[in-house]
Amino acid sequence: MKEARVWRPKSERVNIGELHPQLRLALEKAGVLHDLLFGKPLIVTSGNDGRHSRTSRHYRNMAIDIRSWDKSELGQLTFHVVLAHIAKEYDLAIFDERNRDKAPHWHLEIAD
Repeated sequence: MKEARVWRPKSERVNIGELHPQLRLALEKAGVLHDLLFGKPLIVTSGNDGRHSRTSRHYRNMAIDIRSWDKSELGQLTFHVVLAHIAKEYDLAIFDERNRDKAPHWHLEIAD
């Protein structure tokens, strides 16, 4: 699968080949805006892979994690607002997991 230049998986182990179409559209838009703001691709750190809760939407291709630590504090705040707008537009839920673990990130998933 060929990814757009405005976003990319952090490694070959990140499984984003079968993302829900709605989530893929949101990712494309987020990638374009990220590229405009920061001049570099948006990094997807997890798709249908990794360790998540047993009922996680990751395992149904309905959730992704996006890297946050590669931006300044102001850049993170700015992009959080961008993601909140995209989440509303594409009917997604966004979870701010920047303070949760060793790999700070935003979690986006298809909303109920």
